[in-house]
Amino acid sequence: MTVVEVFHWMCDFTIMTSMTMSCLYYNPTLLKMEAKIKGGFFDYGTPLTPEQIKIRAIMNRNSQLMSKLYFSLCYCGLVATYVHIFFSKKEYILPYPMWFPHEIRNKYQYVLTLIHVFMVAETMTICAFSQLSTFVAFSSHLIAQYKILIFAIKEIDSIARTKSIPEKKIIAMQAKLKTCVKHHVVINKYFDDLHKLFSIPLLTTAIFICLAICTLGFILLSPNVSVPVIGALIILFLPEMFIIVVYCVYGQKVADVCEEFGRTIYNSDWYTKPLSVQRDLLMILIGSRKKRQLTGFGLHEFSMKGLSERTEVGEKKFCESPITALPDFGFGL
Repeated sequence: MTVVEVFHWMCDFTIMTSMTMSCLYYNPTLLKMEAKIKGGFFDYGTPLTPEQIKIRAIMNRNSQLMSKLYFSLCYCGLVATYVHIFFSKKEYILPYPMWFPHEIRNKYQYVLTLIHVFMVAETMTICAFSQLSTFVAFSSHLIAQYKILIFAIKEIDSIARTKSIPEKKIIAMQAKLKTCVKHHVVINKYFDDLHKLFSIPLLTTAIFICLAICTLGFILLSPNVSVPVIGALIILFLPEMFIIVVYCVYGQKVADVCEEFGRTIYNSDWYTKPLSVQRDLLMILIGSRKKRQLTGFGLHEFSMKGLSERTEVGEKKFCESPITALPDFGFGL
């Protein structure tokens, strides 16, 4: 069990280190994205509609709820890890398998070592919470902006149906469409920054989650494994599983809202509008056809499809041969 625990902490530490280094390297990009969000992301020049305000409020609430949930899971796991040492029959047992240059011989050394271990664990917990919360917050704002843009596109049809002078309607539609194009450009740049910031951390996560699935499969298929060991292993790897599920769920949401934006333009009454408006709608439709999908350095797609692929690869390989499955990550280009 100690070897598995070491591998578990190695996975967590590597994932968090890759994210930390990415944030440091792309710090200007991170600050730019933060400033864009604080600045309201995009100004249409007119107040947002009640529907658009509601969308932004719902996304803010969902982002906060997800952060609170992960915060609770992190600290519940931290507390549970420390509680089990009080029920151990061994003397001077540590909550985590760590190496120290000294041998613990008395309670004074034991308390100091526990303080050191707690500081390390607390730091890792804060890093894990901060990194996942950052991803959820940035992704939620991206999804909200796409939905706000969808409502803005729909307003063009509303302008076309108003009883007004044709020339004024054309000017109003062109003005609204111009702001929509600007908003779409801002969103695309924001997506590129988000993908650049999380590309390497997502790839690192995909690799180590696949290794974790392979390790779990290798142990669970052993004929001598007991039910308590299975339960302990599942609980041990819950943080990694939760992280990969959140990444895939939000990656799927981003892909879905991008497709919805393209369908909204195509399903609008574009064919009844003046040629100048049709031409501009065609250009933004062409721009929306590019697939926007969060990936790990272009090697692994983070979506529900990508999540199912990871699970299927782990199950298939270990049903065939547990040993040969270890080096195969199942990545598809």
